[in-house]
Amino acid sequence: NGCVSADGSMAVTVTAKPTASVAATQSICSGVAMAATTVSLNPTTAKFDWNTTTTAPTGAATGASPTSGTAVAHLTDLAQSTLVVPNGTSSGTYTFTITPKDGACTGTAVTHVVTVKAKPAKPVPTNDGPYCEGKNITLKSNVAPALAASWNWTFGTSTASISALQDPTPFASTSASSGYYHVSVTNTNACVSDTGTTKVVVNTSPI
Repeated sequence: NGCVSADGSMAVTVTAKPTASVAATQSICSGVAMAATTVSLNPTTAKFDWNTTTTAPTGAATGASPTSGTAVAHLTDLAQSTLVVPNGTSSGTYTFTITPKDGACTGTAVTHVVTVKAKPAKPVPTNDGPYCEGKNITLKSNVAPALAASWNWTFGTSTASISALQDPTPFASTSASSGYYHVSVTNTNACVSDTGTTKVVVNTSPI
């Protein structure tokens, strides 16, 4: 009949997708907790989900627990996981994928890649004692030079280095030489092994 209704209207709100930014990479030695990693969100009221994938040429890096699907508000510490690759193997990587979310809107994911560097196997030091006082003490480390860039020997509870050689130069024993000798090795990744220990016994000379 040619009649026109009154105009109707509605408001349409377009919400910008949230964004996230994070440092691209970090590098740690196996068995060391990763550094706290800040995720910056825009808007600051946004949340994010994260999950992880891992790769390693020999053996997988392990340690962090995926939490995909769990939105976390204002999380500045992405993870304090202790990440591990098998000792003596090639380095592995741990990739955190962070997806920002704001209400029903999901932004573009960003990644944070942690390179986990293998550390040397724990050395097994030996000595050829027990010794009579005055005889030379001979210490040896079983770690091959190809797997170690440097050695560090200490004695007792002291942290002072007594030798940086794989097999320290033999030295004359005294009654004070009895005790525990410790050695750790550092590889070309600058990662330090667990410490190995050998007990030296020096028998005092009869009076």
